[in-house]
Amino acid sequence: MLSRSTTLKSLLVLVFSGFLVTLLARAHEMNHETHEYIPAQPGDSRSPCPALNTLANHGYLPRDGRSISPSQMSKALKEAYHLSSPLSTLLTYGGFFLLRAPPPPTSVPTPLTLTSALSFSTHLLKTLPSMGAVLRDLDLSDLALHNHIEHDASLVHDNTPLGKKFASTHINSTLLETFLGASATGTHISLNDIALARVYRESQTTTPPIDAFHAEVARGEVALVLGIFGAPSSDGAFGTASSEGVKIDWIKEWFGSERLPIGWAPTHLQTLRQTVASSSGLRAAMGDIAQAIAGAGSKEAKVEKPVLVVQDN
Repeated sequence: MLSRSTTLKSLLVLVFSGFLVTLLARAHEMNHETHEYIPAQPGDSRSPCPALNTLANHGYLPRDGRSISPSQMSKALKEAYHLSSPLSTLLTYGGFFLLRAPPPPTSVPTPLTLTSALSFSTHLLKTLPSMGAVLRDLDLSDLALHNHIEHDASLVHDNTPLGKKFASTHINSTLLETFLGASATGTHISLNDIALARVYRESQTTTPPIDAFHAEVARGEVALVLGIFGAPSSDGAFGTASSEGVKIDWIKEWFGSERLPIGWAPTHLQTLRQTVASSSGLRAAMGDIAQAIAGAGSKEAKVEKPVLVVQDN
């Protein structure tokens, strides 16, 4: 016969095991609940950035979009989109800095001499905010501050009217459909398709035109979309001109509903190097399109509005 102490020990082990299984199951359930899709509610704070709004809608960031610290944002970018630490750190702390610093200059002194360059640099340094001001928590709606990170010539947002301090945070469905219309296949958006969409959108933004800094930001944004959601090319690279691109249905869901696409899951670590390479590829493709337009030999030559053609299966 088993001793009383042995029986008690077995009972305790059984009870503890049951408690542990229940705890693990509850933790899994809570994690699932935390990241389920719940669209923004009245009073929630949202930005012009679908990537960050999506993180709030899935609970990677506070669902109300308020009081977000740099560490929260960096962690959320890594967890949801599988960004590398260098990339998430650059996007987060660079974004916080650009938001709190004066808008990036759209031009430099002309003529550019040593004296004018030093004077210009000294003026910029004097206007920089303190580290405490840069790193204080933000609400997502803060990111709508025009011409800091947010910019005109967005693929899915209206341009900010002259004199307005904040941009719209709502998607323009007509612009989204025009963006999707750049697809050559009707099923995916490739790097070359995005280049066409960007050239067209920038051609429609002339008062004033997008500056060089924000044009680079705009390319970086869609380079991330290609890298995170796109299929790899035959050599395993993500976000390149030779890859198939991103499913149109995923683009619609992510931009239109600010939701992680159903059926999508991270398949790789998105790195800073990959993103820079994709952005460079977009710049080159846009340059080719601009040259082709210029080579048409007419002052009236321009890029036509993309029209989506859905391919039969």
